Amino acid sequence: WLTLLELLILFALSTTKSILGIYTALTIGHQAKTRTGLASIGAYFGVLVFESTVGRVCMSAFGSMIQDFDVLESFHGPFAILSLITIAIGAVYFFVCKYLMEKRLNLA
Repeated sequence: WLTLLELLILFALSTTKSILGIYTALTIGHQAKTRTGLASIGAYFGVLVFESTVGRVCMSAFGSMIQDFDVLESFHGPFAILSLITIAIGAVYFFVCKYLMEKRLNLA
């Protein structure tokens, strides 16, 4: 039951991070003077590249530690690492989006 709960928590964190990534891409795209929709799509691809790069760096740093855990025996170690990485990426998205909305977005 605990593993199922951990998977549900990781799913909720990942969904929240993905939504924040979309909002961040939209906010970055609206910084363009023209064709904000196209710029938002480009920014979303940039957000995905950022996320995959961070994921690769973290997997190279923590990959051996994650592989040492037996999945059937214990999921707690990899769960904690993946959750922290997901929360960190989500926090970056949140603060970038918050900064751009408060300081740079012209809604008038």
